[in-house]
Amino acid sequence: MNTRESVQVNFEGPSDRKFGYSFAVIFLCVAAYGYLKGTFDWRAPVGLAILFALLSRVFPGVLHSLNVVWFKFGLLLSKLANPIVMGVMYCVAFVPVAVLLRVFGKDVLHRKIDKNAGSYWVNRDQSPSAPHSFRNQF
Repeated sequence: MNTRESVQVNFEGPSDRKFGYSFAVIFLCVAAYGYLKGTFDWRAPVGLAILFALLSRVFPGVLHSLNVVWFKFGLLLSKLANPIVMGVMYCVAFVPVAVLLRVFGKDVLHRKIDKNAGSYWVNRDQSPSAPHSFRNQF
């Protein structure tokens, strides 16, 4: 396989009926928000909710192209958002901890080389792994 080739994985999206019902609920929530806040006319989202619910019930195949487009849009968003979210999590969680450990001189993995040590084996107490501690684990 060439390094420039990417592995294609076929994803199967939700059924057209579930897609339609989901959008009907979303439009109902939008309508409820508009009705309660009074910021916009809530009747159009109610109409769309009814339309999506009826199409989902009677003709779910009509929603298939919208379902595919929406699913591909979600995949595109995940390809854009996941690296950003993971990078932020890394910078917020791991980098400060590593900096603090280095500032205070901690070596939690015991990576320092000791040329005078006969072995790097760490003796541990046998009580945590005694046979009776493995009973009723679940």
